Amino acid sequence: MATLAGRQLLNSEQQNQFERKFDKLIVTKQKELPLPYGKRVGWKPKSLDDFGDGGAFPEIPIAHKYSDRATKKPFFPQGPSGGALSLQVDAEGNIKYDAIARQGHTESRIVHSQFKDLVPVNQRSDIEQINLDRPNEDEVKETTEKAREALEKIYKAHRHHQHLYYILLPVRYQLRNNKNRSFLRVYPWKNAKGYTIPLDKRLAADGRGLQEHFFTADRHAREEVRQRALMRVKLAQKEKEWKERRLRMLAQKAREERAGISSTTLNAFESESDSESEEEKVREREDIRQERRKEREREYRLSRMGAEQRAKYLAREQNRDISEKIALGLAKPTLSKDSLYDSRLFNQSEGLSSGFKDDEEVYLIGWEGEPQPVSLSTGTSRGTVPGFR
Repeated sequence: MATLAGRQLLNSEQQNQFERKFDKLIVTKQKELPLPYGKRVGWKPKSLDDFGDGGAFPEIPIAHKYSDRATKKPFFPQGPSGGALSLQVDAEGNIKYDAIARQGHTESRIVHSQFKDLVPVNQRSDIEQINLDRPNEDEVKETTEKAREALEKIYKAHRHHQHLYYILLPVRYQLRNNKNRSFLRVYPWKNAKGYTIPLDKRLAADGRGLQEHFFTADRHAREEVRQRALMRVKLAQKEKEWKERRLRMLAQKAREERAGISSTTLNAFESESDSESEEEKVREREDIRQERRKEREREYRLSRMGAEQRAKYLAREQNRDISEKIALGLAKPTLSKDSLYDSRLFNQSEGLSSGFKDDEEVYLIGWEGEPQPVSLSTGTSRGTVPGFR
């Protein structure tokens, strides 16, 4: 019985081992080969196994997805997909909230994420745990060698992509565009006497700032025209107000005269009009004074001129255009009674009163001043016509 029980126990242990091994087994699916050529009517490949070891099927007009590359998930070295961090605690059991600041960095990277990082090193409570010793020569050499190797690696990686050139060496080739051509162009100019023209004068005469000057002049002219228009409007408004006041005063004076009351307002208005007339007279006298001053200056300049310049000036004044003389009031033609009418209209013996010959007579005198012949042919002494016997 004991042996039977032992055998039964052994069988149960073996059964458990077989069950554990069966759980670890990987069930593999038998590969299904694609249908042979000519029997694929109505068949569509839906999985990766439908393609077998080959490529797509040209005779099936659908989009083929024969690669599982699009279904593979990328590898994230920082952590699992989604970027979620696992909860971490320190030696005392406190949660390390600064773990998110270290995400994506190596362990050798120094990340300041705590309040103690703001405290100076010599004032920290854990200063005994910090090593403040100066590095020895071996550590300095090792660090220097690592830095040199890193720099050489960077230099070798970018050496073929850079073009090193001497800074003071002028360029051999230069691409010229329209802007560079305009600056390098030397305009033709005449300098017969060999004068040295400064560069600023030459650039000023080049005409590059002509557009700006035109714009400034146009803006200034528009401003002057606007000011003149405003002045004309103000003067017209002032004159209109003066006329309205004048009419209002006259109407008030008429009403007061009808009522028998003396008017003082009209007298004040008349005094104002007198003051305005006085201002006009003062303005006229000032204009006359300015004209006389200009005339004296002209005479003074004429007296300081030489004989040759004075002769040229007088000749130019005498030979002025008639339109300019008319504008200056110098053209005053002499009027006479004879020049008012055409003399050809008078002292004529023939006219309508003398009968003017007959209706068919057109010319007053004959051709070239000769009298017209009475007859075209005359008879001879024998009474015969010339040319006939």
